[in-house]
Amino acid sequence: MITGDFVQLATAGATKTQTVYKDIDSLSNYKAIALYCNYSSGYYANPIICSVELFKVMSWLVSDRRDNAQNYSAMLHYESDTRVKFVTVNAALYGIR
Repeated sequence: MITGDFVQLATAGATKTQTVYKDIDSLSNYKAIALYCNYSSGYYANPIICSVELFKVMSWLVSDRRDNAQNYSAMLHYESDTRVKFVTVNAALYGIR
């Protein structure tokens, strides 16, 4: 189990799927990251949580389907310790200290 303080590093939102690059606080300040898909109602899907080191070597996808039959998904790719790429409709990235 990963515990600690969650700090929001970046968000990306759009009315349609698009690629968004975000500058973030240095990942070296965190022991893990959490990627959430955000619903228009303001609620988050179950997150993907992983160590920073694992995040650096893989692309991450989180998705969910709600009762209204809408699909929500977000892909996140590590670009550098201070930059990430979202391919998303709506998502948020958190660092865990």
